[in-house]
Amino acid sequence: MVKQGSDRSDKYAAKFDPTVIQARYTATSTAAKAAQVTQQQNLSVVAQQVRTALNAHSVPAIFTVPYMAFGNKLYAIVRKFGSATFLQVARDEAWKAICQWYGLGCLPSPLQDIWNNNATVLGTAPSPIMPPTTPA
Repeated sequence: MVKQGSDRSDKYAAKFDPTVIQARYTATSTAAKAAQVTQQQNLSVVAQQVRTALNAHSVPAIFTVPYMAFGNKLYAIVRKFGSATFLQVARDEAWKAICQWYGLGCLPSPLQDIWNNNATVLGTAPSPIMPPTTPA
């Protein structure tokens, strides 16, 4: 049986207890803040690595954004799928990402250098990068 919209909203309203939510946030705030400090430091390292790669290829600062997004994407992939169990998934996801950014007009050499910052998990960057193909 399909639930009516009013039944769904009543169920949500019954679960929404501000004191419970506040207690959960309070209980986890210290750990969440500590984890956030670590992640911000890691993202700072990623940003420095991306800018170093772009400087090595004389890419002007105005074009940093797509490369930074690619670096952040690879960081997220490695963080999510970097365990030994999911290495192939990490490599597949990274491959899709590099093809996507190459397809957006990013130069291959900086993309490969950014990839190689994660080579311990992802292996060596693909060369050449082939743009994604669409089936006919």
